[in-house]
Amino acid sequence: IFFVQGMCGCEIYSDNSTDGFIKLGYDGEDAFVFDKDRVSWMALNPEFQTLADRWNANSFMNKYFKALLEKDCVKWLLTYLTCGRGVLQRRAIPEVFIANRIEGERVLRVSCLVTGFYPWPIDVAWLRDGEDVLSVESSGTLPNQDETYRVMKTMDLMGDDGEVYSCHVEHGSLLQGLNVRWERVAREGVKVGITVGATAVSLTLLCIIIGIGFWRKRLNNVTGSTQQGLAETGRHLQALTASDGEQ
Repeated sequence: IFFVQGMCGCEIYSDNSTDGFIKLGYDGEDAFVFDKDRVSWMALNPEFQTLADRWNANSFMNKYFKALLEKDCVKWLLTYLTCGRGVLQRRAIPEVFIANRIEGERVLRVSCLVTGFYPWPIDVAWLRDGEDVLSVESSGTLPNQDETYRVMKTMDLMGDDGEVYSCHVEHGSLLQGLNVRWERVAREGVKVGITVGATAVSLTLLCIIIGIGFWRKRLNNVTGSTQQGLAETGRHLQALTASDGEQ
């Protein structure tokens, strides 16, 4: 048992020129390519040359393949382009977000997330002082729920080298490349943030405690004044009652 796979297609360029191809594979290996300009088959492996020579002896079949690529395939492609023009011409501009986090003692992971773009072909790269950073992890281009796409590129930095890093994006929706600079964050920034936060919480608690003490003092003063007023009122009532009894 053996497997033969084939792929046929054509392209239309911006200057209205066209190109087409037919490729055949044998058991997962590239085997033959049809050259429409020479109207002949080329064997990609010497083992298949005998079969290629046999096909090239059939000029009628090869002329049919040439016409298929230059006429029929182009006609079908133009029809599909006309029907799907709205979708094919759709453009969505990418948004760029940069985030970083500390891992371990010295490693700083910086990620550039590019999302919301359409169509999917895009070029995203980290630049160090204008030069490509080679050791970068990529998520690959992934789909979003709103039929746009996203991709994330991440790099690891060891210490603070003082160089300028930026995330560079090239996409069909952009008139020119988009360059977003990473604003470097001090490595001790996280600790400072925690200290400031803890201080703010302490001050808040101190204010609450002082407020509660002041409120209790006011309450005690009010309660004392009320009790004193009630006592004086009671004495006045007793005096009035005694006066009525004597009369």
